[in-house]
Amino acid sequence: MKKNDFNWYLVFTKPREEEKAKINLENQGFKSFMPKISLVGEGEELSSKVELMFPRYIFTKLKKENTNWIKINSTYGVSKVVSYGGKPAYIPESLVDDLKAKCGEGGIFEQKKIFTNYEKGDQIFIKDGIFKGKDAIFLSYKGKDRIRVLLEVISQSSVADISSSHIDKKVVIYPIKV
Repeated sequence: MKKNDFNWYLVFTKPREEEKAKINLENQGFKSFMPKISLVGEGEELSSKVELMFPRYIFTKLKKENTNWIKINSTYGVSKVVSYGGKPAYIPESLVDDLKAKCGEGGIFEQKKIFTNYEKGDQIFIKDGIFKGKDAIFLSYKGKDRIRVLLEVISQSSVADISSSHIDKKVVIYPIKV
């Protein structure tokens, strides 16, 4: 069989059974790819929190013609092959190749995150202190460990100075370009 006798297809899995579906498809001889993603900050190691890039989806390479779709759809962990107009929808090989090239060991893409300063008008969430659980608008930095925010208290807008440790750092995550 030639390389161009095969296409990549998208397999939709049962909830939280992506790994089971991938193993079972590979045990039947189907080539599969399930990219994962980890947020990595400057100078940080690979995060221990690795997530699926496309939850409930697996790229699977199948024969274009005479594929036993019933066999694939009845694989443990698989819900169905994604179809349009009653025909399984193939994924361009170049897209899968680009994703694979961007992923490192174990099919994990290291998504870069950069910590930056808040700017006036940024929405923030207060995670600690007397205003814990409130949304606010960042106004300015007030010294080394304080910030000034605008928040809604009892149906009125109020300005407050709070500890900068009561909010998370501002994180910028850049989109994946394929």
